[in-house]
Amino acid sequence: MKRIVALKLLALMAVLLACVLLTFLGCGNSEETSPSSQVECQHSGGRATCTKKAVCTLCGEEYGRRKSHDTEKEIVSATCETEGYTIEACLKCDYTKKYDFVSLGGHDMCYAGSTVANCVESGYSIYRCSVCGHEERDIDCGPTGEHRYEVIEYIEETCEIDGLIVEICRYCGDEQREASPSSGHAFAITEVEAATCQEFEKVTKVCARCGDTRVVLGTQKASHKHVVTVTLEPTCTTEGERSYICQVCGGVGYKVGLERVIPALGHTYEREGNAFSSEAGVTFIPADCEDDGYFERVCQDCGYDRDPITREEYSELEGTADFDAVKYDEMEKWGHKFTVYVGEVDATCTENGYEKIKCERCDAIERETTSYAYGHTYYKGADAKEGVHYVIIEEPTASSEGWKAYVCTVCSEVATCGEGVEVIPPLSKE
Repeated sequence: MKRIVALKLLALMAVLLACVLLTFLGCGNSEETSPSSQVECQHSGGRATCTKKAVCTLCGEEYGRRKSHDTEKEIVSATCETEGYTIEACLKCDYTKKYDFVSLGGHDMCYAGSTVANCVESGYSIYRCSVCGHEERDIDCGPTGEHRYEVIEYIEETCEIDGLIVEICRYCGDEQREASPSSGHAFAITEVEAATCQEFEKVTKVCARCGDTRVVLGTQKASHKHVVTVTLEPTCTTEGERSYICQVCGGVGYKVGLERVIPALGHTYEREGNAFSSEAGVTFIPADCEDDGYFERVCQDCGYDRDPITREEYSELEGTADFDAVKYDEMEKWGHKFTVYVGEVDATCTENGYEKIKCERCDAIERETTSYAYGHTYYKGADAKEGVHYVIIEEPTASSEGWKAYVCTVCSEVATCGEGVEVIPPLSKE
C-alpha cells in the first residue's frame, strides 16, 4: 500500500515538473512564443478500451487508438414471421452488429380441425402452421342460441325432502332449476305392544317408501295384577313376611286385612321312645374338667338347638322313664388334676421363672412360680459407649435438655423410663 502511494506521489511530481518546464520553454498560449518553439508531450500512461482511447497521465489528453471489440458470434435462424441473421456482440460493451440476413419463410398452414357452433360462439375451421404452430380460424357459421345443459346438483326426492335438479349451460353459464315436492310418508302398522301396569301401549309404524320407523304411545296403562306372595320365609326362630305384589312389575300394593308377619315355626324334635335318646335327635355331651355335661337337642328343620338341657334341668326328671342316673353322674364336671410335669422356664429381666404342669385329664397347663424377675441391668460407667451401653433419644441444644436411654446388658432392651433414662444437660454457650 505504501509503495502505491509513493508511486502516485512520484507521478504527480513528474507532471508538475513537466508543466514548469513547458512554462519556461514557452509551451503555453503566449503570443510571444512561436509554434516552432513549442515542445510536444510524450504521451504515456492510461489504458485504452474498445470504446475510449487511452488518457495521458502527464497532460490529460486522449492519445493512440481504441482497442478492437472482443465479440462473440451467434446465428439466429429465420422463422415464419421473422428474418434470420448473424449477430456479433462485444463481451465488454453494448456494441452489436447484424449481417448475412436471411428472408422469412412464411407460414405453412394446414387444416387442423373445426368447432361446432353453440349458444354464444360461432363454428369455425382451424388451420395450423406445420412449422411454428401458429393458428388461424375461419368462421363457418354464427351462434345457434341453443344451450347445452349439464347437471351440477341433484337432490333426490324423499318422503320429507323436496327433490331438486340444477343444470347449467357449459358454454354461457345459464342456469335452470327443476323442483319436485316431497311425496310424504306412507306409514303402515307393523307391531302393537300391549300396555302393562308400567308401560303405555306401543304401536310401531313403518313407512313403505323410505323405511322410516315411528313409535306411537297409548294414553293409558294396564291395571296391576297383585297376588299375596311370601317375600320372606319363616324359620324356626325368625318371623317371615308376606306382601301384596304385582306379578308383572313387582310393585308392592296394599290389601286391607293382610297379615304381613308370618310367625316363627319353632324347632321340631323327634319324640319316639326315650326323649333323651339319639333316636329322638338328642346328643349327650359329657362333662369335662371345667364344664358340666348337657343334652343337646338338634332341630330337624334348622339343625340347631338354642335350648340345651343342663344337669340341673335334667335332675328335675328324676323318678321318670326319661331319667338316667348314670348320665346324671357323668354330667358333673371333674375339676383339673395337675400332676404331669412338662418343663421349667427360667426367669428373665421382666418375667418370672416357672414350672409347667399338665392336667392328666385334659390339655390344660398350670404354671407354678419358681423364681422372680430380676430386673434390667445397666452399665453407667465413665467409659460407657454410645450405641453399646446407651442411645441418644434427643440431642441437647443450647436452650433445652436432651435425654438418653440405657441398653440392658442382659437382654439388650432399650429403657423407656425409670432408672434406665437419663437427662443430658443443655449445651454450653461458650
